[in-house]
Amino acid sequence: MLCGLLSVLLSINVKASNEVTVFSYPYVANNQGIYKSYNHQLLLLALEKTVKTHGPFSMNYIQYQMNEKRRRIEALKNTHPNFIISIVGDKNTFSQFAYSPFPNDLGLLGFRFLLHHKDNSGHFSHETTLEQLQPLDVVQGEGWFDSDVLRMNGFHSVMEVPSRSIGQMISFKRADLYFSSLVDVDKSRGGEVIVNPNVMLFYLSPRFFVSAKKNSAAIERIYTGLTLAYQDGSLEQLMDNTFLEKLKKFKILNRKVLELENKNLEGLDQRYFLWRGASKSYIDTRTN
Repeated sequence: MLCGLLSVLLSINVKASNEVTVFSYPYVANNQGIYKSYNHQLLLLALEKTVKTHGPFSMNYIQYQMNEKRRRIEALKNTHPNFIISIVGDKNTFSQFAYSPFPNDLGLLGFRFLLHHKDNSGHFSHETTLEQLQPLDVVQGEGWFDSDVLRMNGFHSVMEVPSRSIGQMISFKRADLYFSSLVDVDKSRGGEVIVNPNVMLFYLSPRFFVSAKKNSAAIERIYTGLTLAYQDGSLEQLMDNTFLEKLKKFKILNRKVLELENKNLEGLDQRYFLWRGASKSYIDTRTN
């Protein structure tokens, strides 16, 4: 069903041009030069997949450091040609930008591991229910949209702190739980903080490539390229290289998954919802 729908979406013939399209991207360096994060590699893959239909491209790397807030400002101002960033959020976040409604990690970001103090290991089992978690004190990072999702799903006490302080909040028992994505689940937060092996959350948590609204053609090219990369398997190969070892390490299939509703996605481009089950399908086929 999904492949059939995607084939229809991609059936529009785009005439290729010899003109080089310039894309801009934040420069992140390590001692080997430009650091190609997963999202960086994914963007390049999407653009390479569309060279035949959309023409050649070049990358303009912005040569100064920007935090996420600054990147968003630069993207909205359209300071650089086709400046592309990757952000996570909800309909209010994405309404500011032109966005590619393809979840960059197929939605893996929506799986949230339960982190807590090691003294509480016996409190959470495969029998744990959402009703048992909702009254507990939860800590999240400042400004994260996840806090709203938790509150709308009945979590009564959600505190926001600088992300560097999350481990301390759990270690000193000032909070009971932290729900971590796959991206930072193995980040060191001190010996008192452990990852629960029995239960986790899941809710739709899209991360999209975005740019200024006037760059909608560039964004549509990226969406087309991501879809092609999914169809030929190269996107999942890239995910294998980035996520698979960690998925197996944390034995994601061994956990009871409690699903939450994210009402703040109503109004998003409906193509996003074509991918609703893609992350679960990926996990089932790769980790069984």
